[in-house]
Amino acid sequence: MYTANPYPGKFEGNRSQLLAQAVYNAYADDVCSEEGFGHYALIKGKRYWYILHESDQGFVSVDYGPSSEMLLEWDKVQAAYSQFIIDSE
Repeated sequence: MYTANPYPGKFEGNRSQLLAQAVYNAYADDVCSEEGFGHYALIKGKRYWYILHESDQGFVSVDYGPSSEMLLEWDKVQAAYSQFIIDSE
């Protein structure tokens, strides 16, 4: 999915702003969330899994791919989150 005429805003850094908006509207839980770290969520779709990140400034990015790839990426997010918590204590 590709956005032909991207416009500035919350979803502007994505290949498809429409896809990013749909994933953003679908997620319900913050799994990794902390002031200064941002909000992350893992969303499992039928074809792809998605990792959504909303920065503290409100910008949203969405990465997606097969479950095997996204599980590896999610492990990296969780490790970074754990390190962030340790460093902030």
